[in-house]
Amino acid sequence: MKFVHVISKLGKKKPDYTIAAVQQSKHALISLIEGLNTQSFGLDTLNRAKKELRKINDVVIKPTKSKLFIDSGGYSIIRGDIQPSSIGKFIDCYTDYLRTEFKNFDYIFSLDIPIALDYPSFNTKKNIYEFNKRSLTESINVLKNNPELQDKFIFIYQFKMKSQYLIWKQLFDELEINKYVNCYGIGGMVSLRGLLRNNSETDDLKFSPFIALSFKCLLDYIASKKFDKEFRIHNLGIYIKHDRFELHLLEKLFHRYSNNQTSVLITYDSINYMRTAQLKSRSLEIYSFINNEFIRYSDIQSVPDHVIREVYNNNEYYAAIQEELDIIKNNGKKLDNIDCFTPLNIYSNINLDNFFEYIIDKYEITDAFFTATDFQHFLRLTNPTLSNLSILYPKVFTSRLVTCIKENLRITYIFHKFFINRPSNETKMYEKLDELILQFIAKIAFPFDLT
Repeated sequence: MKFVHVISKLGKKKPDYTIAAVQQSKHALISLIEGLNTQSFGLDTLNRAKKELRKINDVVIKPTKSKLFIDSGGYSIIRGDIQPSSIGKFIDCYTDYLRTEFKNFDYIFSLDIPIALDYPSFNTKKNIYEFNKRSLTESINVLKNNPELQDKFIFIYQFKMKSQYLIWKQLFDELEINKYVNCYGIGGMVSLRGLLRNNSETDDLKFSPFIALSFKCLLDYIASKKFDKEFRIHNLGIYIKHDRFELHLLEKLFHRYSNNQTSVLITYDSINYMRTAQLKSRSLEIYSFINNEFIRYSDIQSVPDHVIREVYNNNEYYAAIQEELDIIKNNGKKLDNIDCFTPLNIYSNINLDNFFEYIIDKYEITDAFFTATDFQHFLRLTNPTLSNLSILYPKVFTSRLVTCIKENLRITYIFHKFFINRPSNETKMYEKLDELILQFIAKIAFPFDLT
């Protein structure tokens, strides 16, 4: 599993910590939004965005030997920055970037249009279907003429409401997406929990919203029969601990399904690690996991110098970070550069991810799915482990985290049993899968649907 750090324009303040941050993740995501969210956007503003992205590729991505992901910028449509009358032009600009810039990125998200928050009358099943069909059709025409791009194009599923899932499933089948894409993505999760907290019927989302669609992606991959290709899923807007624990588990489970023959990689992105470092630097917990030893530092001031040097290994960075640390130690009111602790927080969370992977392996949690004779047996195999973890690592495996992991394991077990006992007839298999997915969507209880 890999974390993809979200970046924007290069910083104007020196030192610019963008390179240090990407150095930790080796994966970076940047959006086309800068070239497409102005009132008079078009190919001219897109060309300026192309130049900026090429510059970032040369200054940040290539020197750190990292992978560059391109976001389609469709969030501008969701947020309401783009009027419905301009969506066609938006699709044309995206398609132009896809066709002309494919050598300047490693992966690119499909342009999906799930909803327009500021234009309620637009949010009909007919509009969402037609605009997404146009977007995907134009992208597929580019992919047909460029097989190299097929390994870079990430098809994004939308699913959080029943109507969305059925539209994306229909488009996937109608347009024969599986012929032209080798990577899958799961969208619609940015701010999902915040929206659900305002719904009186849903206290909070205590399970990971991507589980059902992850199995859909797996079965789509198997149906494609492209077993020479790495099976890859990207999850947009993920950062909560039990989500990341679940991503590791799914990655290992899917690898196991192939008898460890197929390469499986799950990636996720979030802006959270940067925002948290900017806004909560004085209370930031830092994690280290080296040589199977997990260490939690209660705040930045507790982090030893050897960790600081590992993260800020450039002399310019190290000297500057010492000044920022002095500001915190002396209770200074304002950091000189609010981005200064972003690389350290990325380092911390990647170490926590590595620790979760270690725990899953050490306690044979993946094995329990295959050795358990039924769900009660599965609980007897896994519950003692989680209770023990809450004792050994109480600051990480909190009551809340353990509760969420248990619910994730319960849901994953349901899909696991379906997968290993799935009907041999592909039509019947997908019918049963759709039934499970729609039950899962109902459990999410998103408080809105398309008309």
